[in-house]
Order: sequence, then C-alpha cells, then structure tokens
Amino acid sequence: MRMRKYIVAVLIAWILVFTALPAMALQNNTVALNDVKVFFNGNRYLNQEPFYVHNNKLLAPMREVFEELGATVYWQQYNNTVLAQTKNDKISIDLSTMAVRVNGQLQQLGTKPTVINNRTYLPLRFVAESFNYTVDWNGRERVVSIIDLQPIIKRSGSYSYSSSNMFPNEFFKMRLDANKKLSIRGKVLGNKGKWLCKIERNDNLIIKEFGYINANDYSAQFQLPNNLRDGDYKLSFYFKENGEKLFWSYYDDINLRQRKSKLYFAQSPVFANNYRMHLSNSLVTPSNYLQTRLTTVDNYKKMKKLALQITTGAKNDYQKALMIHDWVGANIYYDMDALRTGKYGIVNAVTTLNNKKSVCQGYAELVDELLKANGIPARLGVGYALGLTEANQEWEDVPNKSNHAWNEAYVDGRWIIMDVTWDSGNVYQDGKFTNGKLKHRYFDPSLEAFSDDHKIREYR
Repeated sequence: MRMRKYIVAVLIAWILVFTALPAMALQNNTVALNDVKVFFNGNRYLNQEPFYVHNNKLLAPMREVFEELGATVYWQQYNNTVLAQTKNDKISIDLSTMAVRVNGQLQQLGTKPTVINNRTYLPLRFVAESFNYTVDWNGRERVVSIIDLQPIIKRSGSYSYSSSNMFPNEFFKMRLDANKKLSIRGKVLGNKGKWLCKIERNDNLIIKEFGYINANDYSAQFQLPNNLRDGDYKLSFYFKENGEKLFWSYYDDINLRQRKSKLYFAQSPVFANNYRMHLSNSLVTPSNYLQTRLTTVDNYKKMKKLALQITTGAKNDYQKALMIHDWVGANIYYDMDALRTGKYGIVNAVTTLNNKKSVCQGYAELVDELLKANGIPARLGVGYALGLTEANQEWEDVPNKSNHAWNEAYVDGRWIIMDVTWDSGNVYQDGKFTNGKLKHRYFDPSLEAFSDDHKIREYR
C-alpha cells in the first residue's frame, strides 16, 4: 500500500516535468505560461520547463522529477509506450491510445500527448484527478495547486479539539482519553465568571458540568458516562458574566461521535473541501489583495482616517486585525429587518458605515476596506453558513449555493479567518438598535472549528 501511494505521488510529479518522448506534433492555439508556479500539498515545486494552455486545458511537461523520485523509466519504441517501474509497482502509458495502467488497472486519458520544443506534454488535471489528487488553477496568480486529500477524507476525527491554534487571548481546547475522560482548558476575554458544558444527543441531556473562571483562565477534567451508545452527540459551551444570572452560548454544537465504543471529535463533512479551498488559495501573492473597492477619493480618505484611528497603538498587523474585528463588531448592527423583508438596498462598505447596520456582505466589505487601509492584504470569503437561515440544519441538507460572507486577512505570513458578523451580537430589528455581546469565536479560528458551520465556496 505504501509503495502504491509512492507510485501515485511519483506519477503526479512526473506530469510536472518530463523530457522528450515521441508524440503528436504541436497543435495550434497553444499559449506558453512561463511564470506558472506549482505547489504540491502546499510546498513549492520549482519546475524547469514552462507550462502551456491548449484548448482550455493546462498542459504540463513530464520526465525529470519522475526519475528523481526513484522510479526507473523506460520508453518502448516498438509500441510507443512509457513504463515506470519500481520493485513492486509498474505504470505503463500508451502514448498512441493514451491508455494508462497502474499495476494492470486501466485508466484512460482524454487528450493526446503534445510535443512542444522537444518536450512531451499532457493535461495535468485529468491525470492527477485520475489518481484522486485535486488540481486547482488560479489564473490570476498563475498558480497550480496539487493536493492529496485522501488522508483527510479517510480521517473520521480526532481525540482533541481546538477553537483556535494561534489566538492567545481567547481559545477553547479539549482532549478525550481512552477512558472517556474529558479535559478542557481555555482563556476568555471580558468579565466572565463561570462556564457551563453540556453534552446532548437528540436534545436529551447526557451530562452537564459547571466551573469557575479565574483571571480569564479556566480548566477542568470530568468523566463521561461509560454506557454511552454509539452515535452522534453535540457538545456546547457557555459563559456567564459576573453579576448576571444567565449563561450565554459561546461554542455551539461541537460534534462528538462514538463508534465501536470509542468516543472522538468528529471531523466536519466539509473540512476536506475547506482544507482544499484554503490551502490552494493561500498560495498567492498577498500584495495583489490590497486594492480598494471604493469608487471615490473622498470615501477612500474617510475610510483611511477611520482605519488609522481604530488601530492606534497597535504593535503589529495581528493586533490591527483584532482591533478592526472588535470595532466593527461593536459598532455595526445586523439588519434583521432587511433579512426578513429581503429589501437590502445598496450593500457595501460605505453604506454599512453610514447606516451603522447591514447584513453579512456589508460587515465583510467594511472589514475588508479597513484592513486594506491599514496596509493589510484582505479578501472576502463566500460560502454557506450552517443554520443561518434554518434551525437544526445539517450539512447533508445544505443546497449547493452561498448564503454568507466573511473575511480573511494576511498577517504573520498566513491568511487568518475573521467572521465579524457572527461575532457581533448587535441587532437592528423593528427599527431599533440593540447592543449585544461581542465574541471572538470566529477571530482566527482553527480551520477544523470553522468547518463545523462554514463551507468555503469561493474567494473575492
């Protein structure tokens, strides 16, 4: 199995750089892409031959890497076939019929090989996807991203959970051991004094635990019932402000699953999609994401002045992003009236700022402009947010469309996620502005936690 996986990886690499083999002559409508950057599972590969586009298909060269990774390559002239072989595995490609066999199993290419400058080229996407690799082409950035998603797809979950791996001011981490003992620890901003943890199945309470928060820190261990039945469970975590009576929901519906008496945190069904989207779209030039969407000089000057005021005293871009998150979350109100009536009017950064209310698109566009005005590369994420329009919605019920927008900012050498709409508790409803409680659950969340209720479909 390991050798087969190696051969598949080698074949993908082979498609990237390979030298001359007999094939059909160069066709018309072929355009060279000399500045293409290739990434394999997020790591840059320095291809030595150019890529081409022919009939809307990306063509890639073939040989050097294949041999570099340890396979012996033969060309059988009498039948125009390439053989790539190791001790245990054999790959053959008939360049006349385009038939591909991996250990005797037939695959079929849909486009004939093409010779360009004495190098043989094949369509990259078809071959890579034939071996369960994903290929994404970013025409704006001239980036090819090849990702092996199979280990992620096959993974059912983990014994640990983290709301954020990088945000030091607020996080929630959990770990399960083999005896179903749950350990929790975290940090929370604000004047919170107690926490509450509940685990439910089909709205039936399984366990409820309380604890205290000391100087914004909390930790605990408690034993889960040993007689849990196999199935899916929901874990939710709540906080109570000092001086208040009610607990407020904070981390909702974290998925627990038990199979064959083993309890773990279930991987979101959309995590593999989000991993692919986020990784392939992180292989970009950040400076290309600084252009404003504002259409007048006056609006830009106004936004720039506000952006600098908000981030006064910030020591780095990460702090600036946090200050912008908090300011927008505290000063903009979600327009429930517009959501109910469908009458949104003009939604952009300027109208959101002037009206102090909007829906998710307005929140996202305002945050986008404030980030860029501070010199921070930014973009909009667009996709589906679970439960936004329907209660108790599960991923298998979700249509193939988008209903939500959020932000990503490039700081500290990475793209961080920010969903200010969901962190802002402010509401505009029935013509009234009502202040809510600002959260930080969706400021720089882990991709695993974000995938619990967000599916990435595109970036803008």
